Amino acid sequence: MRRQTKETINFDSLTPKEKKQFVKQLESEMREAARNLDFETAARIRDRVETISKNL
Repeated sequence: MRRQTKETINFDSLTPKEKKQFVKQLESEMREAARNLDFETAARIRDRVETISKNL
């Protein structure tokens, strides 16, 4: 996946494979946030994953 921050990625420019990799990375970050008891961050990431997944 191209090196960009997750906040500035132009999702339309990613290939389907890159989009799936991006979602997997977000899911990993969500689990890590939950493990660290940072539930607000985990919830924001969860919501973002749900939005992205609807557009795959």
